[in-house]
Amino acid sequence: MASLATLVEEEQQRIESAFNPLAGTPKYNLLRVLAGVAAADRYLTQENLAKLEEQIFPDTATYDALLEHWRERVPPLEPTQAAGRVTFTGTNGLSVPAGCLLGATNGQLFYVKDAVTIRNGQASADVQAEEPGASGNLGAGSELKVKSTLPAGINSKATVTTGGVAGGVSAESDDVYRARVIAHERTGTRTGRSGDLSAWAVDSTAEVTSAWEFPNFDSSGTTLIIVAGGSHLTRIGTVANTNAVKIHLGKVAPLQIVDVRSAVSQPIDLSIKLLPVEDSQATRQLIIGRIGLFWQANARPKGTYTNAELRAAILDGTSVTQATVSMSASPITIDMFHVPTGGTITWESL
Repeated sequence: MASLATLVEEEQQRIESAFNPLAGTPKYNLLRVLAGVAAADRYLTQENLAKLEEQIFPDTATYDALLEHWRERVPPLEPTQAAGRVTFTGTNGLSVPAGCLLGATNGQLFYVKDAVTIRNGQASADVQAEEPGASGNLGAGSELKVKSTLPAGINSKATVTTGGVAGGVSAESDDVYRARVIAHERTGTRTGRSGDLSAWAVDSTAEVTSAWEFPNFDSSGTTLIIVAGGSHLTRIGTVANTNAVKIHLGKVAPLQIVDVRSAVSQPIDLSIKLLPVEDSQATRQLIIGRIGLFWQANARPKGTYTNAELRAAILDGTSVTQATVSMSASPITIDMFHVPTGGTITWESL
């Protein structure tokens, strides 16, 4: 983009050439003023065009501009609150009121949705996290401390039941939303063709980060959608609220029979042999990261993987020049309901 000073000189030369007969007169001195005005107009125009060029494309736009232009076509995924059931213990006949607050060790607060009465020494109550986010997810057996005042005779702790407290999802990051917008643009208008259902599934809730579709899953022609959460760089997670995915597909996809199920993580244990001179803690961490990236890029239900593919993923010719990588079998094929992820690594010397 030309500078303002350069544009002023260009405009002055242009105007002076047009008004050359006025040279040497008082009016000629006004040409510099006219040049400045014209140059400023050009400068602002090219500045606005540069900003527009930056904001019109999803890969360079600011997050606010991204939302402004794309919110209707690619709605941002909102965070959700975790929910589940807990068990209170105590004296028969005593009640736990609706709204009773419970606290987890991580500071997350939960409230009892409906009042329950203790029978046979215990009572199960539905609870929901006060704040949305993944920090509200708790495993079965977790203890919650009662924060509200309860009648004497009710235990001050409640225990999360089988199934845990699940479904809490943190809001998607700016980068994740930007990636979804870019993916939406690359795939074009969705009509229900191959790949569209899995793309819609990823757009359904922030809990879903990956999805795969399998047409004609059964004799009824059902399309099976397998969904997963998390990341291979951290941890692949199950999707608790698959019904939300199904509801979203019912709204946006052409009428068809669809079944949605959460993928189950299948850890793949590896035996890796390195040259002693290259075997160090730093090298091992480097290899772990590369294996994570390999699964991130290639893991899917019904995928087939070989030792050679994993070996190629960790070699770089400098830090790791020679290595062997062994799975329990090679090739290994994953079934339709599982997604491979990194397991235990056994380190040995070549």
